[in-house]
Amino acid sequence: MITKKLYPVFLLVFLVIGAFLACHKETSLESSNGGTLPPLPEVIQTSLQGRVLNENQSPVQGATVTCGTITATTDVNGNFSFAKVAVPSAGAVIKATKPGYFTGSRTLLVNTNAQAYAQIELLPKKTAGTFDSRSGGTVSLPSTELTFVAGQVRNAAGQIYTGNVSIAFAYLNPESKNFRDIMPGDLRGVAQGGAQVGLQSFGMMAVELIGDNGETLQLDPAKKVTMKMNIPASLQASAPATIPLWYFDEASGLWKEDGSATKQGTQYVGTVSHFSFWNCDAPFTIVQLKALLLDAQGAVLPNLPVQIKKKSDNSIGYGYTNDKGQLIGMVPANAPLEMTILNDCGAVLLKQDLAPMTAATDLGTFKLAIPIPSALSVTGTVEDCNNNPVANGLVNILLEGKNYRAIISNGTFKVTLSRCTNTQVNAEFTLLDNATNALTTNTFQVSIGSITPSFKVCGQTADGIIDMNINNTSVKFTSPLDSVKSYLNTNSFAISGSPKRGADSTWLEFSVDSYTVGTANASRFSYRNPTSSYNNVDVKVTVTQIANKAGEYIIGSVSGNIKDINNVIVPVTGTFKVKREN
Repeated sequence: MITKKLYPVFLLVFLVIGAFLACHKETSLESSNGGTLPPLPEVIQTSLQGRVLNENQSPVQGATVTCGTITATTDVNGNFSFAKVAVPSAGAVIKATKPGYFTGSRTLLVNTNAQAYAQIELLPKKTAGTFDSRSGGTVSLPSTELTFVAGQVRNAAGQIYTGNVSIAFAYLNPESKNFRDIMPGDLRGVAQGGAQVGLQSFGMMAVELIGDNGETLQLDPAKKVTMKMNIPASLQASAPATIPLWYFDEASGLWKEDGSATKQGTQYVGTVSHFSFWNCDAPFTIVQLKALLLDAQGAVLPNLPVQIKKKSDNSIGYGYTNDKGQLIGMVPANAPLEMTILNDCGAVLLKQDLAPMTAATDLGTFKLAIPIPSALSVTGTVEDCNNNPVANGLVNILLEGKNYRAIISNGTFKVTLSRCTNTQVNAEFTLLDNATNALTTNTFQVSIGSITPSFKVCGQTADGIIDMNINNTSVKFTSPLDSVKSYLNTNSFAISGSPKRGADSTWLEFSVDSYTVGTANASRFSYRNPTSSYNNVDVKVTVTQIANKAGEYIIGSVSGNIKDINNVIVPVTGTFKVKREN
């Protein structure tokens, strides 16, 4: 019998950095008092995507996901994306809600020049205990015990509530392998002195109080609840005698220090004045490190899992490289560390000791030998309605939560997909004929080896299209293969497009300070791809049809000039047809 040793957890947070650092002045990465982050621009525009899962690791369809002032809804695969969103540079907060679940969230450090990814696993909101608010009492919950006093519960108006109270509860065990997906935020906290610190969790809980009629209840802040939380067995030896208590602040996406708990046997005992997510965490000073990961041929390695282990207590942090193969990690200062780089299948690509760091450290470039996992080779044939080969088009393949894309040329396409197992799973193929904008979606059971499916693209047309020519290069976004969005206000509108692929940071967006049929100057036009970026010089937008309600289309064209990062002016022309969503 093999016993897996479990370790305390902190979260390694990766700052998604840009492709053009050489063109910009870098902010100092040196740590300051208590691990406070260096100053950064207050608000930036960025793009995000991710996935929402339930407790069974299955995709959650129809979850509402918010970031800043923008809202999205997850699709059948649990995926969501934000092509353009304004967020604080110190942390983009993503929240996911679904009836019957606690609010899930993730806090990400982001940058304008790369697309960040988040995976959120929602916790079911189950009743774990009840008590009578008039008498109070002690309620035993999984790994936790809460003691209430009489008359402690209030309704939303602040009045004393008299009746039965149901406790919706979830215990978050830091030993769990999915802890990084179920916990809110990113295990950064703000200590009572105002310093930002990293956190090592020794136990976490989510609590809500619900009345007889389903109403949400709250505590009288003058009357605290006594909390006893079990310390996981593998953490008891390293658990400090006194530990700060932290609650999760949804607005900032950070944990806030509020009180403390003492170690009594195998439990932490403390008091809390309100309910949300609470955490028993030991803070530590943080510094930043960065590195670049390449394969043996010099190609970047995006989205690789990275572990950083603190060797003194075996606490482990997790993170991913961004779509440029770059990482900047916030890690414990003044401690020997061990860095492990994994591939998607869990194979170790690199394991290396890191000396204690007192300031920001650049580890340089690592070239890694990448083992070839099980492969699925797809050679497809594609015809149109008249049984003619599709001359030019695109195919998007959704396999195990990842999107892959290939070009259809003269009726055929070829693509090889990496898999970790040979089990049979569903693969969703969405194909587009560029000549007619017709598309079709088919689902097949696949394993490994080679398959030769045939497709007919006929009938259905794309939900939304942005079709541009920028400097004599075609740039096209087509929904549902891509994210094609409209953003409407009373006297303005914006259109954006981006691929549904985590490793592709391409996106296009333009906006107009009017919303009527006719021609107007674009107030903004931005286009970015992995090698360059372009901004507005003189672009005119002609609207031929406006959408008066959701489901109708905004239709028009674009023409003018934009400039690249070297101030070279290039022409842009194109058309758009985008569905109104609200």
